[in-house]
Amino acid sequence: MSEAPLLLKEPVVNRNRETVGYSMSLLSESGERAPVGGISALLARTAEFGSFFDRLPAHFVLADASQVESERPLVGSGRYVLELLNTDGVEDISALARTWRGAGYGLCLDLTSGQEWPTEVIQQCAFARVDLQHGGDQLRGRLRGFSGKYIARGVSTNSSFDAAVRAGFDLCQGYFFTEPKGGHANAVGATYSSIVALMKLAKEDAPIGRIEEVLKRDAALSFRLLRYINSAGFGLSCEIQSFRHAVTVLGYQNLHKWLALLLVTAAKKNASSALVTTAIARGRLAELLGHDLFDAQDRDNLFITGAFSLLHVILQMPLEQITEQVTLGEAVNEALFQRTGPYGPLLELVERLERLSQSESVKRASDLAMSLNLTHDEVNRAQLEAQAWAEGLSR
Repeated sequence: MSEAPLLLKEPVVNRNRETVGYSMSLLSESGERAPVGGISALLARTAEFGSFFDRLPAHFVLADASQVESERPLVGSGRYVLELLNTDGVEDISALARTWRGAGYGLCLDLTSGQEWPTEVIQQCAFARVDLQHGGDQLRGRLRGFSGKYIARGVSTNSSFDAAVRAGFDLCQGYFFTEPKGGHANAVGATYSSIVALMKLAKEDAPIGRIEEVLKRDAALSFRLLRYINSAGFGLSCEIQSFRHAVTVLGYQNLHKWLALLLVTAAKKNASSALVTTAIARGRLAELLGHDLFDAQDRDNLFITGAFSLLHVILQMPLEQITEQVTLGEAVNEALFQRTGPYGPLLELVERLERLSQSESVKRASDLAMSLNLTHDEVNRAQLEAQAWAEGLSR
């Protein structure tokens, strides 16, 4: 029996680099769009906490119409957008568009193919997408009477994002924001220093009183830490009332993980929300994928490994400088710097999943999943769960 296709999930961001939706497609091992459905089922059964749409109420999902297996959205009516790609063999595309709209789907036109679209179809579409790597932005102006938003696909660098915005695109698709901008921040702020100090104390199992002294100097930091720990995604059966209570319930190792999360979000003013959310999602995804492979302490370290893999981009600091200040352990450092050690393969898989638009990454991701005894279905569901979890914490 052949393995299920892999899910390519790419963020769609606005001009402020805020995520407003996700493009999703299922890929075969050759990197081609798989000729099967399955996206509806994935989105409807993300996790026990609800569907993908339930947990991301302000986001839309853009998917190839041929890969959506339901005649009516199972969830997310109005925010489930189908892209009209290949209409070969369709006698009346206008009638088909009316049927999809009547069923509750939104519609997006694919402009890269150069196909001429009937006026009635254009008027029913909320989005039109152009692949900048296959056709360029000259296609953007060919629709007459279109009042929706233009999406630039294939945006792979910060400079290409800036160019797309200048060209008039409303939205851009891709992980371009994970590319380092160059240059370094001159100062990281008092909050960063406080969290680094707390992480060091937690790693050393310092007396609770010493850690409380640091937290008392930053009331906002204390509030954020307790809010994260009490979030639905953490799954505690009781509400944590104080830091001392947190140490009693969680232990120092788990606390170290949550301090790492705070460190990632500490520079949110200097980094885009999409970048910070992606870092958190990387951490959560590594943790989920390693659930049956590692014990609880290692899973906490996997979270830190995934989240810290983008910390140098967020803080605009060399990773070496960060790891000199924060004691992470040999296994985490091996993964971050060489993609080796016990956590290295999982971190590489997490990163490869963001680059599935490159055919070589599909094969490599599939091989890594197999070596870790992970099925593609497990990987796909973990991707959606991690993203929804990260988005929930970022709100």
